[in-house]
Amino acid sequence: MPSYIVMRGSFLLRRACSDRNRPRTKSSLMQTIYRLFSPRARHPHVWTSVFHLVSESLYTYCEFIDLFIYPATCLLSADPPPRLTAEMQRILHLSKGYNIGDWYYYQNHIVIRIYGCELSPYRLPKYVPMRLFALEYYRQFNSADLTHFYGARKKSHFKIRHQLGPFIFNKRYEAWKDFDTILGEKLKLKLSFHWSPYDPEHFIRFRRVKNRLTGYVHHKIPEIE
Repeated sequence: MPSYIVMRGSFLLRRACSDRNRPRTKSSLMQTIYRLFSPRARHPHVWTSVFHLVSESLYTYCEFIDLFIYPATCLLSADPPPRLTAEMQRILHLSKGYNIGDWYYYQNHIVIRIYGCELSPYRLPKYVPMRLFALEYYRQFNSADLTHFYGARKKSHFKIRHQLGPFIFNKRYEAWKDFDTILGEKLKLKLSFHWSPYDPEHFIRFRRVKNRLTGYVHHKIPEIE
């Protein structure tokens, strides 16, 4: 039986219709919800199934964020939240002279690219929650560190933020594989196009030269940059 999501001004309620012998109509389920939250129950703003209207497939993680979580967040705030929060932007652009990555806004998704990372980035939803940003940040940052500085002296390694959102990063070697499994296999996110070497601010090149390693030349794509 289908599940339903009720979006109200103060919360998201997900209720499953699990009894196959006693299918519930929308009206009967609404009455149950009202009884649970009476006498101050309010009419829902939006009523929708968690299944696509044209098929029986569930919404993807990105679709769920964009179609349900973000509208609910907008109901709770006076101004719509930004697609990428100020904190996320500060993590990538620490200062005018010290940037470690960039973000790209597309119509239906966002891509972040850490300098020196040679993995293809994942397409994040249009409005990125911190836990999703943290997974992609750790995935790319750890991979870039292993690619360029793992064999060099310890001082050359990246200084990474050990906590972002609910995640604590305490595993250095090939931790990016764990994050890749979560994003790709569990959340079913799609990959964006491959762009390597990616180092538009020459962050990796200067760092490699400083540590007596070979240079690193950014591959330009004029129609994007």
